[in-house]
Amino acid sequence: MRATGILVSASVLLTALGFLKNVLAAYYFGTSRAMDTYLLALVIPDMAQYLSITGLFNFLPLFARARAEEGEEEGWRTAGRLLTFWLLLLVSALVVAALAAGVLSWVVAPGLGPEERSTYVVQTRLLLLMALAMGSA
Repeated sequence: MRATGILVSASVLLTALGFLKNVLAAYYFGTSRAMDTYLLALVIPDMAQYLSITGLFNFLPLFARARAEEGEEEGWRTAGRLLTFWLLLLVSALVVAALAAGVLSWVVAPGLGPEERSTYVVQTRLLLLMALAMGSA
Protein backbone atom coordinates (compact mmCIF):
# COMPACT_ATOMS: atom_id res chain seq x y z
CA MET A 1 0.00 0.00 0.00
CA ARG A 2 2.85 2.35 0.81
CA ALA A 3 4.47 1.78 -2.60
CA THR A 4 1.12 2.37 -4.30
CA GLY A 5 0.66 5.58 -2.32
CA ILE A 6 4.06 6.83 -3.44
CA LEU A 7 3.28 6.00 -7.08
CA VAL A 8 -0.07 7.75 -6.96
CA SER A 9 1.38 10.79 -5.17
CA ALA A 10 4.23 11.10 -7.65
CA SER A 11 1.86 10.77 -10.57
CA VAL A 12 -0.53 13.39 -9.19
CA LEU A 13 2.33 15.77 -8.38
CA LEU A 14 3.84 15.42 -11.84
CA THR A 15 0.47 15.99 -13.49
CA ALA A 16 -0.25 19.03 -11.29
CA LEU A 17 3.15 20.56 -12.02
CA GLY A 18 2.64 19.94 -15.74
CA PHE A 19 -0.76 21.63 -15.59
CA LEU A 20 0.70 24.60 -13.72
CA LYS A 21 3.53 24.83 -16.28
CA ASN A 22 1.01 24.94 -19.13
CA VAL A 23 -1.21 27.52 -17.39
CA LEU A 24 1.78 29.78 -16.77
CA ALA A 25 2.91 29.37 -20.38
CA ALA A 26 -0.57 30.23 -21.66
CA TYR A 27 -0.61 33.31 -19.42
CA TYR A 28 2.84 34.39 -20.62
CA PHE A 29 2.49 33.62 -24.34
CA GLY A 30 -1.26 33.96 -24.87
CA THR A 31 -2.59 32.68 -28.17
CA SER A 32 0.29 33.16 -30.56
CA ARG A 33 2.83 31.48 -32.79
CA ALA A 34 5.24 31.64 -29.82
CA MET A 35 2.80 29.54 -27.77
CA ASP A 36 2.50 27.04 -30.62
CA THR A 37 6.29 26.75 -30.75
CA TYR A 38 6.47 26.30 -26.97
CA LEU A 39 3.82 23.56 -27.00
CA LEU A 40 5.66 21.76 -29.80
CA ALA A 41 8.92 22.10 -27.84
CA LEU A 42 7.24 20.30 -24.92
CA VAL A 43 6.60 17.11 -26.88
CA ILE A 44 10.00 15.46 -26.34
CA PRO A 45 10.57 16.61 -22.72
CA ASP A 46 7.07 15.44 -21.80
CA MET A 47 7.88 12.02 -23.25
CA ALA A 48 10.91 11.90 -20.94
CA GLN A 49 8.70 12.75 -17.96
CA TYR A 50 6.26 9.99 -18.84
CA LEU A 51 9.22 7.66 -19.11
CA SER A 52 10.17 8.74 -15.59
CA ILE A 53 6.78 7.69 -14.28
CA THR A 54 7.23 4.33 -16.00
CA GLY A 55 10.61 3.97 -14.29
CA LEU A 56 8.99 4.74 -10.95
CA PHE A 57 6.26 2.16 -11.55
CA ASN A 58 8.98 -0.43 -12.16
CA PHE A 59 11.33 0.69 -9.40
CA LEU A 60 9.09 0.64 -6.34
CA PRO A 61 7.75 -2.91 -6.65
CA LEU A 62 11.26 -4.29 -7.36
CA PHE A 63 12.68 -2.43 -4.39
CA ALA A 64 9.85 -3.54 -2.09
CA ARG A 65 10.22 -7.16 -3.19
CA ALA A 66 14.01 -7.20 -2.73
CA ARG A 67 13.67 -5.63 0.70
CA ALA A 68 10.96 -8.07 1.78
CA GLU A 69 12.61 -11.22 0.39
CA GLU A 70 16.32 -10.50 0.83
CA GLY A 71 16.47 -8.07 3.73
CA GLU A 72 16.87 -4.36 4.27
CA GLU A 73 20.51 -4.14 3.22
CA GLU A 74 20.04 -6.05 -0.04
CA GLY A 75 16.90 -4.03 -0.77
CA TRP A 76 18.89 -0.81 -0.60
CA ARG A 77 21.68 -2.29 -2.73
CA THR A 78 19.08 -3.22 -5.33
CA ALA A 79 17.64 0.30 -5.10
CA GLY A 80 21.09 1.78 -5.71
CA ARG A 81 21.63 -0.35 -8.79
CA LEU A 82 18.17 0.45 -10.14
CA LEU A 83 18.57 4.18 -9.55
CA THR A 84 22.03 4.23 -11.13
CA PHE A 85 20.72 2.38 -14.18
CA TRP A 86 17.68 4.66 -14.42
CA LEU A 87 19.69 7.89 -14.13
CA LEU A 88 22.21 6.74 -16.73
CA LEU A 89 19.38 5.81 -19.09
CA LEU A 90 17.57 9.10 -18.49
CA VAL A 91 20.68 11.27 -18.94
CA SER A 92 21.68 9.34 -22.08
CA ALA A 93 18.22 9.72 -23.61
CA LEU A 94 18.10 13.43 -22.80
CA VAL A 95 21.58 14.09 -24.20
CA VAL A 96 20.64 12.31 -27.43
CA ALA A 97 17.39 14.29 -27.59
CA ALA A 98 19.26 17.57 -27.01
CA LEU A 99 21.80 16.78 -29.71
CA ALA A 100 19.08 15.66 -32.13
CA ALA A 101 16.65 18.52 -31.36
CA GLY A 102 17.30 20.16 -34.72
CA VAL A 103 16.62 16.97 -36.67
CA LEU A 104 13.64 16.11 -34.47
CA SER A 105 12.15 19.53 -35.17
CA TRP A 106 11.43 18.40 -38.74
CA VAL A 107 9.47 15.42 -37.39
CA VAL A 108 7.67 17.08 -34.48
CA ALA A 109 7.08 20.49 -36.06
CA PRO A 110 7.33 20.26 -39.86
CA GLY A 111 5.47 23.52 -40.53
CA LEU A 112 7.80 25.89 -38.67
CA GLY A 113 9.79 28.57 -40.45
CA PRO A 114 13.54 29.00 -39.88
CA GLU A 115 13.20 31.49 -36.99
CA GLU A 116 10.50 29.47 -35.26
CA ARG A 117 12.50 26.27 -35.79
CA SER A 118 15.48 27.89 -34.07
CA THR A 119 13.24 28.95 -31.17
CA TYR A 120 11.82 25.42 -31.02
CA VAL A 121 15.31 23.89 -30.73
CA VAL A 122 16.37 26.30 -27.96
CA GLN A 123 13.13 25.78 -26.03
CA THR A 124 13.30 22.00 -26.41
CA ARG A 125 16.83 21.94 -25.02
CA LEU A 126 15.84 24.13 -22.08
CA LEU A 127 12.79 22.00 -21.37
CA LEU A 128 14.95 18.88 -21.44
CA LEU A 129 16.68 20.33 -18.36
CA MET A 130 13.26 20.43 -16.70
CA ALA A 131 12.72 16.82 -17.75
CA LEU A 132 16.09 15.91 -16.21
CA ALA A 133 15.17 17.59 -12.93
CA MET A 134 11.73 15.96 -12.78
CA GLY A 135 12.98 12.57 -13.96
CA SER A 136 15.86 12.41 -11.52
CA ALA A 137 13.62 13.55 -8.66
